[in-house]
Amino acid sequence: MKIESILMVEQFRFPKTKKNRIIKKWCKDKKNWRPMITFAHMANGSVICHPVVAERISSVIAKQEREIFNRINSTRTGMFYR
Repeated sequence: MKIESILMVEQFRFPKTKKNRIIKKWCKDKKNWRPMITFAHMANGSVICHPVVAERISSVIAKQEREIFNRINSTRTGMFYR
């Protein structure tokens, strides 16, 4: 599985007024934005997500692969596998 990371953010704070001048001002402020910690797209064996999520997914996949590798190697203790 290929994991692609793209900085994805969403605006979570909005002004109470509907005036375009204030809306533009709020859009420029970084305090009003937060990273999206969800999958954006998953197709053709690749996952496109936020870099934080990509690190978490990579670490979980690596941990599972190590467990599977250790399980396979622990069963190969017979005289033919030495």
